[in-house]
Amino acid sequence: MKDIPLVVPLSLLVEVLVVLAAVRYRSALPPARRWLIAMAAMWVAADIFNFIQGRRRQNNLSTTYVIAVPEFAVVMMALAAWQTSRVWAKVLRGSIPVFAVIFVLLLVFVERTDNFSLVTGPVKALLLLTAAALTLLARVREEEGDLLRRDWFWLGTSLALYYACAALIHPIARVLRDADLTLLLSAYTIKAYVQFFALVGMVVGIWLRIEPDAARSGPVKEIPSA
Repeated sequence: MKDIPLVVPLSLLVEVLVVLAAVRYRSALPPARRWLIAMAAMWVAADIFNFIQGRRRQNNLSTTYVIAVPEFAVVMMALAAWQTSRVWAKVLRGSIPVFAVIFVLLLVFVERTDNFSLVTGPVKALLLLTAAALTLLARVREEEGDLLRRDWFWLGTSLALYYACAALIHPIARVLRDADLTLLLSAYTIKAYVQFFALVGMVVGIWLRIEPDAARSGPVKEIPSA
């Protein structure tokens, strides 16, 4: 355990806190929060599996490929629930099967699952980063209240930060693995700290008091045309 940075178990603890919001709010949870709790549950399971594999000195890189499509799906469903336009909500939901097909093709013909992701990881992260950032911009333009009291603000910002970091680490790790293991460890430690703060923001958003105005906390609303 001494060779594991403190931020690693702390991140797992924070992920568990996200999942525990399901116990606190249960059926009152808005759709977006439900999807993100499901995502956090996947992360917890993957982290535990990776830890066990790591202690056994076995390759645990395949986990990222196994959960990639389910992770993409739940995040897109959460972001779709925050859209102010039904059209964009459908676009995000429709991107899920498209990504699944592209992912499988890349996995079969391009990627090596015994190594750090060269294409699928960065592509997934960039798509989720873009979707989260555009969702934030759309909601901020129309928000008249306190942003710090909106779950979509905390969760959307956290997702954008999390996947911005993920988009960078995959190609960096691919290069450093065969060049400098010390730099690789440093890069992953920095990534772990950045994503830890993103997870803390996610905890804040997940545990926020649920607004009585359901339109502000999840479901898509139709914006009248001019």
